[in-house]
Amino acid sequence: MIKSEWLSVLKRPMVIVVLFFITLIPAIYSGVYLSSMWDTYEHTKDLPAAIVNNDTGITDNGQVVNAGKDLVKGVLKSDSMTYHVTSKQQAERGLKNGNYYLVIEIPRHFSKDSRSLLTQHPKAMNLTYKVNPGTDFFASQIAKGTATAIQAKLNQQISAIYFKNLTAGITSGTEGTAKLLTAVDALSAGSQSLSAGLLQQKMAITKLSDSLPSTAQPLATQLTTSALALTNAASSLTDGTTKIHNTLTQSLKEQPKLAATRKNISLLSAPVTLTRVDISHTPTNGVGMAPFAIAIGLYVGCISLSFMYDMYSPKTKPTKALAWWWSKYSLLLVLIGIQVACQAIVVMSLGLKPLSIGNTCLAMLVTAITFITCVFGLNTILGAFGKYLVTILLILQLGASTGVYPLETANVFTRISSPFLPMTYGIHAMREAISIGGNMTHDLVIMLLVTLIINVLVIVKLELDRKHEKFSDLVDDIVSVID
Repeated sequence: MIKSEWLSVLKRPMVIVVLFFITLIPAIYSGVYLSSMWDTYEHTKDLPAAIVNNDTGITDNGQVVNAGKDLVKGVLKSDSMTYHVTSKQQAERGLKNGNYYLVIEIPRHFSKDSRSLLTQHPKAMNLTYKVNPGTDFFASQIAKGTATAIQAKLNQQISAIYFKNLTAGITSGTEGTAKLLTAVDALSAGSQSLSAGLLQQKMAITKLSDSLPSTAQPLATQLTTSALALTNAASSLTDGTTKIHNTLTQSLKEQPKLAATRKNISLLSAPVTLTRVDISHTPTNGVGMAPFAIAIGLYVGCISLSFMYDMYSPKTKPTKALAWWWSKYSLLLVLIGIQVACQAIVVMSLGLKPLSIGNTCLAMLVTAITFITCVFGLNTILGAFGKYLVTILLILQLGASTGVYPLETANVFTRISSPFLPMTYGIHAMREAISIGGNMTHDLVIMLLVTLIINVLVIVKLELDRKHEKFSDLVDDIVSVID
């Protein structure tokens, strides 16, 4: 018995080929699926992100401050993501359609706020980052971590700058003014002493001039002129030092006073705050993963139908290929409709609250129809080998349909194959219906076009088989079983 079983297999080359390829399924599954996400975090630098710089910059004490521009330069040098400097409109449009996974917005008064931390009215330097978890939940988590890292680095840099430069600058400026004022005070005291000495010299010269005889009148006149010059010099020196003293005293009074309130201290330790904006309805991981889980469930349901239901053999001798096709396809559509209804009830009961229930059900139905058409087509056109390819198609779609990880983090093969897999469009359509609220027309059109093409190929195959009567043995077997 054992010998006959082995001989029955070895004598049929096609059976050997099929069994060989079936044995490869675990290896193919492991290789394809794992390779698509083998080093996902290594490729996060390939995720596209946008930076919107609204900062106008300021001039502070003659120094140009462009904190927003400096931030952009620093971010562009990093390799956390692939950053693009865009306008606000371009960034929001790109985030919604999946061209960007993160948008960082620098506010208008970013530079101004950066100089307020030691004043009486300090303001935090707020950054806004926007994500769209509905497009890809994993990418949104990466974006969140990136924004937090940028915040931490800025906090460190800005705090260091304040404590090292600004505080030191104000302190040294105050100390310098005070020292200069002390010097001027000394100069003023000296000038006053000098003035007193000059006055004494004047009095002595005047007394000497009065005591000279009339014959020495020219010398007396000369001494009087010198005494007058000394008086004027003493007055000019006293007035100058008084003006300098008054100016420096006023400057010292106007030096900025460092505020040391609890708010100042708090902002100096963490001057940058983050505001998260989620443009999609994705409150939990389950909502983010729902499109992928639903798509897998629908495809596995289609595979199960192919195991339990003969999608090829006619029950009576077909006279038209179209009738043969519809006799099979109509039953499959009814079964798929039941599957979609049951699945919708289950996921809703778990707490899924899509933005549009109608669009969600429509996306699920079109996706399921596309899947069953692919399974139907492969089974009908390729027979036993088609059943094998049905499983391979599932494996390919698990890794390349962007159900879990962004396409940018995958390998080259995955990136190339993704646009040619129906699950890619089914998942995207359900994401739009469940979380994003955007347009899913493109996805539905692609899936319906695939459905149409495959059905046309199936009808052509059935017509060729009908003409060559390849089904006659199957019909005879069915009739004999019924009898």
